[in-house]
Amino acid sequence: MSDHRAAKPHLEPIKTTWLLIRHGPVLNPDNLIYGREDRHIQTDDPGLYAPLARALPRDGTYLTSTRGRTIAT
Repeated sequence: MSDHRAAKPHLEPIKTTWLLIRHGPVLNPDNLIYGREDRHIQTDDPGLYAPLARALPRDGTYLTSTRGRTIAT
């Protein structure tokens, strides 16, 4: 008697690497807790973000919040 059940294909696991990145330094001269406020970040020094930009994959998938500070980073 033959087995008519379809053979399940062997699936190789997919490797996923997650890089968790916090937003850039927030401009907060009064050192206050800013919580939900969408404060601006320091962007006047492009060299501050260059190492991060080099480390990120060009073809990666990026997930970010809608806060301006995360998008600007």
